[in-house]
Amino acid sequence: MEFNDEICAAAAQCAPGAPLLWRVHGEAGDLYLLGSVHLLTEEDYPLSPLVDAAYARAGEVVFELSPADMQSGEAGGRMMKLGSLPGGETLRQHVSAETWTAVEQYVAAGGYLPLSAIERMRPWFLALTLSMMEMQRAGLKPELGIELYFSQRMRTDGKPGLGLESIDEQLALFAAGSAEEQDQQLRQSLEQLGDMEEQLARMLQLWRAGDGDGLHAMLVEEMGDYPALYQRLITQRNRNWIPDLEAQLADPGDELVIVGAAHLVGEDGVVELLRQRGHRVERVSEAPAGTIH
Repeated sequence: MEFNDEICAAAAQCAPGAPLLWRVHGEAGDLYLLGSVHLLTEEDYPLSPLVDAAYARAGEVVFELSPADMQSGEAGGRMMKLGSLPGGETLRQHVSAETWTAVEQYVAAGGYLPLSAIERMRPWFLALTLSMMEMQRAGLKPELGIELYFSQRMRTDGKPGLGLESIDEQLALFAAGSAEEQDQQLRQSLEQLGDMEEQLARMLQLWRAGDGDGLHAMLVEEMGDYPALYQRLITQRNRNWIPDLEAQLADPGDELVIVGAAHLVGEDGVVELLRQRGHRVERVSEAPAGTIH
């Protein structure tokens, strides 16, 4: 039975929409590209049978960070160290007057972090911390994210896992921004806190519906004023991954690649970049039964 016959039978239908899953055809084996969300809720499980079938076929699973790195506990400590300012320096010295005013307003409004903690953080680290805290306040949990879910399944099943980036490479991406970029990143995070719960609900609705175009439009809308940040965190990373993904295609057997959904969608996403390089890529959930060979 062909792969698509199997998963369509399990899913009852192959309706366009969910999940964000593509198949890249290779001579020695295929890649299945799954767009993830790093924090989810219990209501998001079980995942689609389409995803389970792709995982079952995969000899190994590739993430942004390898399972060993995700589970090592080193990432948090290294991020804290990299995100802390040297002794004698304060956040106020590293941001514009406008951004500092927004920080003071956050503290005055009863924000989760006291000024004593905020003063010691670099702008990019505070921006990331605020976003993560707001996501968890909205009920999303990192332990329910797709990456941790599959890394735990892999450990039980004895499947190997790889990473497209090291911890240091990923942390460097956040810390590499210029002073202006970091200021913009923090100000954007502070400006979005008021309606972040609504934005998260919108993002999850698009992801659950498998609406890649909608997700890309939302990403562009949110980061349109910060092109350098978008280039560094999304576009350049997508391009960096292509040689590794093509090397995976040359290996025998099928593999499942799980990265943030923002990296797969749009004209500068991994899916389109692979198509531009001549690879045949199909949206699994949109393919009619029996057409994948």
